[in-house]
Amino acid sequence: MVVRRLRVSRSLARSIHVQAIASAVGEGVIGVGDNAVRGEFRSVVKAQRTKGLAHLIEQWLHEPRLGACDNREDGMKIGIIGAGQIGGTLTRRLTKLGHEVCVANSRGPASLAALAKETGAKAVEVREAARAGEVVVVTIPEGKIPGLPKDLFDQVPKDTVIIDTGNYYPRQRDGRIADIEAGMTESRWVANQLGRPVVKAFNNIYAKHLLELGRPAGSPGRIALPVAGDDARAKETVMGLVNELGFDPVDAGGLDDSWRQQPATPVYGTDFDAEGVRRALAQASKERAPQFRATD
Repeated sequence: MVVRRLRVSRSLARSIHVQAIASAVGEGVIGVGDNAVRGEFRSVVKAQRTKGLAHLIEQWLHEPRLGACDNREDGMKIGIIGAGQIGGTLTRRLTKLGHEVCVANSRGPASLAALAKETGAKAVEVREAARAGEVVVVTIPEGKIPGLPKDLFDQVPKDTVIIDTGNYYPRQRDGRIADIEAGMTESRWVANQLGRPVVKAFNNIYAKHLLELGRPAGSPGRIALPVAGDDARAKETVMGLVNELGFDPVDAGGLDDSWRQQPATPVYGTDFDAEGVRRALAQASKERAPQFRATD
């Protein structure tokens, strides 16, 4: 009987006895993404008619994944702090791409059980998400940033890339933030609060479009997203993720240039291609629009 080669990740190997799988398919076991093997598991279960193995596999596929982030040998390890519209969307998209995602919010892992079950991401505490791996996405309301633990990134490696997706909505949500009102860019303020450099990205696109409108590289009219930051390596990493998600990354300059992609600028809330994004960035005015200034 010929069975396709089956590969599993370390985290899955802990949930399903590796020797049982190896015996069932007659192959060795090596590591790839958990999501990538789900369809293959179901095919093997059907082919082998192994009821005990089927039970173990189906149990793993359907139970929420709560607890500490595991190491894996493929993809990127990404922490996401915030599970709102952008945070939830990035969790869905990045897990489908084979990355290991640990997601956290202010209400604790139990509140994220449904998202964990849906996506295969791991619901963890905020501190665990900050230590998840190569990239950490901070995607919470601007006004909530000061409420994060002051030492959140103290034990996080200096080369960890931190992405800020936030926007400042003083009237609608965040209240007055004096430094931003005085002219500091939103992401520079976030970086100062976190005590770490950040890259600004994913702030100018609707969550629904981020979820649904990614296209392969080279597609006509492919949506482009601006990426601003001071560290070339970190910015390159983020631009790679933007491309992987199905959008053309556009270098928007340093973090102090990120006012060009803040709310009410020509690039904000639009779906321009790369040429359109560059044109919109060039046309931006540094003066904050009245509707995005505090009133008190």
